[in-house]
Amino acid sequence: MLYPLKRINPTNCQVSLQQSWGVTSSGSLHSTLHWLASEGHRKQMAPVVGHPPVAWDFGRYVTVTRLGFGAGYIDEAGAWQLLASAVAPVAQTYTSWQAFAHDFITGRELWMRNAGGEWAGSQEETVQAVHRLLDPTNSSSPWQQVPWETIYHRDQVSPQRR
Repeated sequence: MLYPLKRINPTNCQVSLQQSWGVTSSGSLHSTLHWLASEGHRKQMAPVVGHPPVAWDFGRYVTVTRLGFGAGYIDEAGAWQLLASAVAPVAQTYTSWQAFAHDFITGRELWMRNAGGEWAGSQEETVQAVHRLLDPTNSSSPWQQVPWETIYHRDQVSPQRR
């Protein structure tokens, strides 16, 4: 799913990108995505974690891409292309949704130490959301619907997306 909500609100997406990332155009969107893909926060976090938490930066990469699409800074084909480019670094780093989730939560916890008090209550909410995604009895979880191993297979383009 490219956009998680039923209705796209370009203004909300633009405001979110501007306030959280300083993104105000297609150019600044691509610069931010390049930074997340090539360096991100994982470089600074690696000494603390013992390895670079790639999941933290690429989880955010996906969010920024989705918001960029919602804001109208990229079209659908461009968004899918950007998301496809995130697969290799993630697939080379992790072997399961559990490993990805662990590093995402670890990266987020480290990031929150510097982010400020407005995010204080959200770590527990994030941990709970991850537990729901990983719960094998949660048939509506995309992580239960799509096995991790799918990441190693090239996407098949449906006739509607050609």
